[in-house]
Amino acid sequence: MKAKGMTIPGDSSGVRIWCELVTGDRADELLKLNTNNRDVRREHVTNLKHVMESGKFVLMPAPVVIGKNGVILDSQHRLIAISETGIPQWMYIMDNVDESIFDKFDAGLGRKNYDHAKIAGVIDNTRVVDHMATGLINFKRNKRSTATNSGSNTKNRVEPYELLQFIRDNAEVKTAAAELAELWHVKHLHIRIMAIPFYLYRNFVDQDGVAYGPIVSDFFRKFHSGENMTSGDPVLVLKRTLEDDAAKSKNAMRLTNAQKINLFFLALSLHIQGKKVDKLRWRGEGIPKLVDRNGKDIEQKLIDQLN
Repeated sequence: MKAKGMTIPGDSSGVRIWCELVTGDRADELLKLNTNNRDVRREHVTNLKHVMESGKFVLMPAPVVIGKNGVILDSQHRLIAISETGIPQWMYIMDNVDESIFDKFDAGLGRKNYDHAKIAGVIDNTRVVDHMATGLINFKRNKRSTATNSGSNTKNRVEPYELLQFIRDNAEVKTAAAELAELWHVKHLHIRIMAIPFYLYRNFVDQDGVAYGPIVSDFFRKFHSGENMTSGDPVLVLKRTLEDDAAKSKNAMRLTNAQKINLFFLALSLHIQGKKVDKLRWRGEGIPKLVDRNGKDIEQKLIDQLN
């Protein structure tokens, strides 16, 4: 339908759209038309293949788009994933599309992941849910440094469909995000860093029947309020370390984000073990592991809780 005083951009005559079960052979057939597209992002294809192989790929509203000249304009990554796995997937296909429409295909303002969190039914704390879910997805992929940066780099980013599926599979993310939002209002550390251990420890109970949720919540509550801390408390030492660093002049040597993350994980580990310290130092490689009360690495056990 054409609105009064407006012109529909491009030539929309003859455009067709239908839903089809795309097999590996059909994907290969379509990909023969993929002659003038963006470079393939192999990381994205790998992630799509993983979702398809786990049976979690869903019919997406975004169709395979074929131009009037028969060239694939959009959805090459999904087609490549189907081709390489051989697992048929339902897809919408649209053809006879005017290629000129795609001259500005990526120029508009795209949805952020927290917008997609709203699509998954998240009403409150959408940004916290986004940071928590995105970090946990990358943590599960064993991309720990990416996780603490919310998967923000292009190579390791979390795709919207992955976020939607994760939130639906792990419904408690919404409740955990609300709890964390109440406990954490600290400018020196981004909430995305805190979200990972907060969620992983939240429902963990060790072999002695000790619940870790209250222990970790106590850590966050102390940091936020500054109350009930005594000398040597790792929470107090972390808080003072970050405050002293923030007070330094711009030209002074200050902690990097990576160092802040390491100190946070270290302080949390010491708090869980009930240890006292005078200073926080971390000289190991990468982020300190998540441990139990005895200092034993239980990170994989915590990750295995995720769906």
